Amino acid sequence: MAPAPACLCVSSQEKILWTAITLFIFLVCCQIPIYGAKTNKSTDPFYWMRVLLASNRGTLMELGALPDNTVVVGWCRRKGSAT
Repeated sequence: MAPAPACLCVSSQEKILWTAITLFIFLVCCQIPIYGAKTNKSTDPFYWMRVLLASNRGTLMELGALPDNTVVVGWCRRKGSAT
């Protein structure tokens, strides 16, 4: 039998710290406008998609959280197929 893998224990304080740091970075990125992007006051055809993807029009979060989530899913699938 193979030995049991070592437990990687992370304290809840460290989890809260990293969650707060990530939330701060996300909120800052939601406020920084994209240089050169002109936002007009017309209707936004992707209004409901922006709500679902957590994106803001004309900011660094124009694409929302979807690219990050796609990368994480890819990493998990690659890690799972490597075993």
